[in-house]
Amino acid sequence: MKRLIALLATLVALAFGLVTAPAMADDTTTVTTAAVVVPAVDASPTPSPTKRCFADGSCIPINVKPLTPPKILGKVAVGQKVTGYPGTWKKRPGAWIYDWVVVGATGKLKHISYSQSIKLSASLKGKRIKIVVAAADEKWRGTAESKIYLVR
Repeated sequence: MKRLIALLATLVALAFGLVTAPAMADDTTTVTTAAVVVPAVDASPTPSPTKRCFADGSCIPINVKPLTPPKILGKVAVGQKVTGYPGTWKKRPGAWIYDWVVVGATGKLKHISYSQSIKLSASLKGKRIKIVVAAADEKWRGTAESKIYLVR
């Protein structure tokens, strides 16, 4: 389970550009994010866009996408509680991570919360928000994001 949580944390960090994966790694390279250390990825010189391999030789599919995208459920207005719906996935993942973000005018993302549900505060009025869902299992992982919603 710790490996699964570490994989999800790394996946979210990579999706938002908080860390970058090495182009080429060896057995001793690690990717660190939020005090979570994850084994190096893909020891081959040309990383595959469809799988992630670890120093122990195991590989899992990556970039798995849902059949339907995530969405925000509820009235997207100040003072309202909204809930992230993860979308429909072909296989049910072992874990989800919901990452609520504000989308800036230039597209820059600002993290709000990792909860499945949040109450929209007055500071979010007029802001554009979305959720990014990371889903993972010991045999696969993927990310998907909702459309952008305007907080009224």
